Amino acid sequence: MPPPPYVPSGTQYSTEVKAVAEDISQKDVIVLGHGGNNLPQFTAFTAHIDKFISNSNVKDITIRYSFISELVMKRIAHAYYRNPNEILIFVKGNCIGNPSDFERALQPKEYDLIVIGGGSGGLAASKQAAELGKRVAVLDFVKPTPIGTTWGLGGTCVNVGCIPKKLMHQTSLLEHSLDDTRRFGWSVPREGISLNWTKMKDAVQDHIAGLNWNYKIHLREKGVKYINGYGEVTGPFEVTATDKKKKKTVMTADKIFILVGLRPKYPDIEGAKEYAIKSDDLFSLPYNPGKTLCIGVSYVSLECAGFIKGISNEADVMVRSVLLRGFDQDMAERIRKQTIDEGIKFISAFPTKIEELKPRGDEFPGLYKVYGVGTKPDGSKEEFVGEYTGAELFTFSIYDYF
Repeated sequence: MPPPPYVPSGTQYSTEVKAVAEDISQKDVIVLGHGGNNLPQFTAFTAHIDKFISNSNVKDITIRYSFISELVMKRIAHAYYRNPNEILIFVKGNCIGNPSDFERALQPKEYDLIVIGGGSGGLAASKQAAELGKRVAVLDFVKPTPIGTTWGLGGTCVNVGCIPKKLMHQTSLLEHSLDDTRRFGWSVPREGISLNWTKMKDAVQDHIAGLNWNYKIHLREKGVKYINGYGEVTGPFEVTATDKKKKKTVMTADKIFILVGLRPKYPDIEGAKEYAIKSDDLFSLPYNPGKTLCIGVSYVSLECAGFIKGISNEADVMVRSVLLRGFDQDMAERIRKQTIDEGIKFISAFPTKIEELKPRGDEFPGLYKVYGVGTKPDGSKEEFVGEYTGAELFTFSIYDYF
């Protein structure tokens, strides 16, 4: 249920606004109008509602028709971003809109539920609703990153998060386990062992593709309609899906879930979008990123730095202030020490510019110069300049910048 309208304190209308807000939250149906030019419309509409209720099977509902002052109507309407000169209808605390919106709400819908977003939440919600006998559609679409990376059904965790990250961590752990095999009698050569990035990347992507396919099968088995389209709420009970060919399809549903998750973002510095990549791009890169700078100290950044170092690349982490902000700082300090012990270097600075020295290709990384500004212990500024083949790895997050 939405929050009640904002009630300004110290006004003569506060008591009346509060009373209306209370009615909205408590009554099954409430129809609001004021003494301006919508009196005839209000009278006709209330009669229409009464007739509709009497002719339907709807029972045991409370309806209130409130003819309120124009100023109070403005307070209520503005709280819900509505036109105060129109009648407003609320059902179970939700603002349905004006009489036309209400009529639209009563019309049969194509679906009981449309879910925008095919990640963990969207898949779980859609399958559960289908098990309850509801007509359900799932819309999932991935806008390509600046270098063109896209992925399939399943959301961040499956495609560009937990699953590929753990598989690449496993890759790095396999090399380290060779030392253990020698201690237990296996004869393993110490020289000539190297990683084929392409084979590893292909194995990871093949595993993910299998998961994508299984999710589609599960939806089909549950009777959920899967649509590979970009979903937008374009009106009450209305969603417009746009496919990759820009074809638009309008659908209707009684309920709409928006479960789209989050995407990493680029910092507002010169060269970031042109030469950097996000964590979304890393797991499908056609080449080994090489010496890599991870900017930011979210868990995403540290995990990426960990397996990049684990497959014998150099990895630096640029940190502005607090490591793993929002997490237990005793554990964060332990992680910092362990990370340093593994050979990963922390750079206390903030990036200001990325400059391309050598462009990336289809089979090899580029070479980039990263500029930054840090702060010395005495508070003075310190310039940072470093060259990286994998300086394009940025793990900025919309919810955890540094």
